[in-house]
Amino acid sequence: MKFQDKKLEVSYSAVVTLRVLLSLIFLVAGTSHLIDINKTVSRIESANLGFITITI
Repeated sequence: MKFQDKKLEVSYSAVVTLRVLLSLIFLVAGTSHLIDINKTVSRIESANLGFITITI
């Protein structure tokens, strides 16, 4: 039997759990960017191409 012939079965609950956890990473990161704007702006400005950002 070749490796390509084998099937990997994953439970539905594992897929849902993975999707929820992956979504939480982005939700927490986005929320922290919105809550601590000064920290986010200083990190962008200190980046190598930070001079490209538009300041209002």
